[in-house]
Amino acid sequence: MFNIEMISQEEHDIIKRAQENYGFLLDIAIDVLKLSWTFPKVLQIDAWVFAGFLSQSNNALYLYLLSTLRKHAAQSNFNARLSIEASIMACYALKQTDINTFIEKDSLDKPRAKQNAKSKANKWIESHYKEHSDRLREIKSEINQTFAHSNIVSAFGHFELSEANKQSYTWFFDLTLDRDVHFQLLKFIDLVLAQIAMYKDVVSDYPLLHFRDDFEPDYDKTLTMYAALSDYYKGIAQEIEKGNIEDIPIFQIIQDEETQ
Repeated sequence: MFNIEMISQEEHDIIKRAQENYGFLLDIAIDVLKLSWTFPKVLQIDAWVFAGFLSQSNNALYLYLLSTLRKHAAQSNFNARLSIEASIMACYALKQTDINTFIEKDSLDKPRAKQNAKSKANKWIESHYKEHSDRLREIKSEINQTFAHSNIVSAFGHFELSEANKQSYTWFFDLTLDRDVHFQLLKFIDLVLAQIAMYKDVVSDYPLLHFRDDFEPDYDKTLTMYAALSDYYKGIAQEIEKGNIEDIPIFQIIQDEETQ
């Protein structure tokens, strides 16, 4: 049994330590999340269903990021999946602007989601924006393999059996090294950038909104930084596998260069 007040305090402390632990990588993760929240400048009235799904997707991204920092892998992946689904629905809502495409009434005259709306949205994205569809499906498939349902891998993320002591131990937070969270944050950035790229292409075909004036330079800068970080982490992963390094030293160095 866990004390919820102690859990809340520990989660707060984890977030306070996040900048120290993840530095520049966390800055980029926050920047790309901000980009997803703020890219629309002006929306036409017909884009209001899009705006609702975009808000849901971005809220899920916030929870995804927070859960990653707090070392709750299941929750971070649940929210990543929700964000993916909402982002696809948002794009479909630029094509199908009528809310009745997504909602119907049940036998008691209460509104409910149309059962076929998600499948139609997925098929539409796959048919017209296959590159984006394939990328998001790849990310979602990875989530589904481990976190869509309970399984032995996820169950032992916060549980350990000590044969020596004949005891079992359960932790509220996952047994994840800070080092591994770096790679999880990189996955977060990758997902958000994939979604933004999809939004750009769909909005180009269905211009029911305008991007903010400084979006492109911010977007290009983030893409450049992400490419550099991706190359770096490929090398880091190889060195970790060889047992050559334990800590990741680059972030303070990059941060210092950025502030000079």
